Amino acid sequence: MASIELRTHRYFEAVARTGSVRAAAEECSLTQPAISRQIAQLEATLGVALFHRHRSGMMLTSAGEALHGESVRVLAQADRAERSIAPWRGMGSTIRVTCLDTTLHHIMAPFTAQTGAAIADLRPERASDIYRTLDEGADLAVSTATPPAGKIVHH
Repeated sequence: MASIELRTHRYFEAVARTGSVRAAAEECSLTQPAISRQIAQLEATLGVALFHRHRSGMMLTSAGEALHGESVRVLAQADRAERSIAPWRGMGSTIRVTCLDTTLHHIMAPFTAQTGAAIADLRPERASDIYRTLDEGADLAVSTATPPAGKIVHH
């Protein structure tokens, strides 16, 4: 089954909620033909009619009602996902830190929260794997273990 793009869920949900291609187009800052094409393409992809078309507007079919419920959930999940990364937007340069789970929870996370440090990724690792992560793109590895030969150590 083909996947439905998030923007298509948005357009479909807007038409379903407003009952109008015109209103959905205004809300989505698109033209009416663009919204109509998206809905027609969605119906063709899914192989079902999603709307009953009337002069007074668009009404969901049974299949449309089923998809509408799922679209609302998908859009809510996408909005939650976007909000979850909001603290990292506009940070400019960021660093990725890898450390033991206890160091992450008791030292690094509170430090980041209190100072607003530009740490984009705090990644817990096993002690034996911490220094290996430097070769995989981590910017800083925090450990009490002795670093392997060739790794820079600052005291």
